[in-house]
Amino acid sequence: MTDTGRAADRGSTDGGNDTVQSTYDWSETAPSTGVIETVAAAADREPMEMEPLYETIDPDALDALTRSGAGGTSVQFIFAGHDVTVHSNGTVAVRPM
Repeated sequence: MTDTGRAADRGSTDGGNDTVQSTYDWSETAPSTGVIETVAAAADREPMEMEPLYETIDPDALDALTRSGAGGTSVQFIFAGHDVTVHSNGTVAVRPM
């Protein structure tokens, strides 16, 4: 995976509560890719070592919803043992369960 479209470093923590947050430009990086990268950083694993995202959520539907969402659209789900929230503003927040 590349750093294209990422506005903030992968793996920045949020206030000591074990939340990892990354910010992307959805016109350059698919939201589903952002989820995989951010969860991998939070889990300290390689993306290819994790279960496929499509076993949890439809990546195409996630991409379409968060890319086309007006303003405050967000999607929340559990993936690879993490609570994931994807916002239409380009933010992916991941917290271990």
